[in-house]
Amino acid sequence: MRARITAASALVVLAVIAGIYLFILPARRPGPPLADPALPDENVAGLTIPDFTLTTQDDRPFARENLLGHYTVLCFIFTNCPFICPAMTLNMAALADDLKDTPARFLSISVDPIHDTTARLREHARKIAADPARWTFLTGDFAVVRSIARDALGFDLEPDPNTPITLPDGSSMSNIRHPGHFILVGTRGEVIAFYRSSEPEQLRLLAARLRSLTKP
Repeated sequence: MRARITAASALVVLAVIAGIYLFILPARRPGPPLADPALPDENVAGLTIPDFTLTTQDDRPFARENLLGHYTVLCFIFTNCPFICPAMTLNMAALADDLKDTPARFLSISVDPIHDTTARLREHARKIAADPARWTFLTGDFAVVRSIARDALGFDLEPDPNTPITLPDGSSMSNIRHPGHFILVGTRGEVIAFYRSSEPEQLRLLAARLRSLTKP
């Protein structure tokens, strides 16, 4: 019994020491340096945003050409989504604010063009105080949106009738399964990386990469 108590005590001491060590480490530990932050991650090598045309919240056409020459963080949302979208939008807003001194751009594409009209997206952008010069919201043909999310990027994008959503007017719609990632797009329309939008460490890595990519 005495030997068991001694061993247990040693484990407790080691755990306390490990906890203290972790506590005193800086909260934002830097990751390994990137040899070339513009080089696509291995898991997305060869992926690119296809040709498309959708419409902005200001009723202007927006095509793949509008991405060229900029580093852009892209995501898929819909304004009636009660699941991952509110957190995604808040995290995108925080990212945009953190990077407001850089030329990074932000793009949210609606997967629900039936309800997300340009007027609704315009109101949504106003509510979250999105800077229209840097953060664009798009809507348009669902087939076009699916060609980007599913066909080009390999994400699931389908209505989910088994999960109904009640709308403000009392009607309902099916949930829409869509990506929960932020997609970093390069200056030639190439995909550089996927980042999980719900993980703070992933968001820190994304912000650091964008700062490296956009520094003078």
